[in-house]
Amino acid sequence: MNTAVSFEKIRLGASKKYVFSSLHLVFPILITLLVSVFLTISLVSFENARNHSVNTRLALAKPLREHIRVCAGLGRRMTYAGADIQFTLYPEIKPYLYMVIELNQVCYDAFGKEYSPIDQSIIKKVQSTCTSLERNYASGRDAKQDEAALTGYLAYFSKILSDRFTDDGDIIPLSRQTPLP
Repeated sequence: MNTAVSFEKIRLGASKKYVFSSLHLVFPILITLLVSVFLTISLVSFENARNHSVNTRLALAKPLREHIRVCAGLGRRMTYAGADIQFTLYPEIKPYLYMVIELNQVCYDAFGKEYSPIDQSIIKKVQSTCTSLERNYASGRDAKQDEAALTGYLAYFSKILSDRFTDDGDIIPLSRQTPLP
């Protein structure tokens, strides 16, 4: 009987050693598996967030591009001889300029300077020129200088269309931005 008990103890001892040595092999495999699952989930989440960011940028870029295009076209019309800037073209362009300024600011706030098609210094110059133009119109003073400045900024908008937007309407990053006038 003692021999049978000892064989049983030996067999249980061997089983325990086998179980412990197996656990030492299983734990690293389980940890590796868990890390792999976590990394996969993280990468999928990151990719989804990146796609959402791109879709949001496209949703902002398309109307911004369209408003810039309209402003550039109206700017070309301002250069025609006899163009009625004060009573026809400027009132027509004003809401489009407002939308360009606001959408450009949203792009700047949401995605940073890299994805703001129009430099903030140009935006400030356009705003200042519009304020001066309205002041001169209201007081009856000559506004030719302000009209010429605004026409120049709107011509720059044409260049922005080709330099800062892709064919599908997305914004090209700042690294390819047109030099300021």
